[in-house]
Amino acid sequence: MVFLAFTAIPGIPDNLKLPYAYATYIGFGMCYTAINIPYGSLSSVMTTDPVERTSLSTFRTIGALIANIVIMIVVPKLVFVNNVPTASGFMKVAGLFVVLSNLC
Repeated sequence: MVFLAFTAIPGIPDNLKLPYAYATYIGFGMCYTAINIPYGSLSSVMTTDPVERTSLSTFRTIGALIANIVIMIVVPKLVFVNNVPTASGFMKVAGLFVVLSNLC
């Protein structure tokens, strides 16, 4: 869904571009929710100890923060060419994220 949301389909009529964007964005949001809710609830299944749950949650947050910092540094270098965002840059980043997320 990430790749579809950031893919510019050549030849698509102008009146279908906005519905395509809506559909892929909603699909991406639904996929994200389907993954993130169980992921967020995982610590309660892993342990009943509140201290361990807090520790798991803290490490999850620290990992997300580190990943976000790396993304904020790397992604603009791939998306922008001469300080202008490009459609091909967004597609490359989306493809990279698809590959990395499947590997993880």
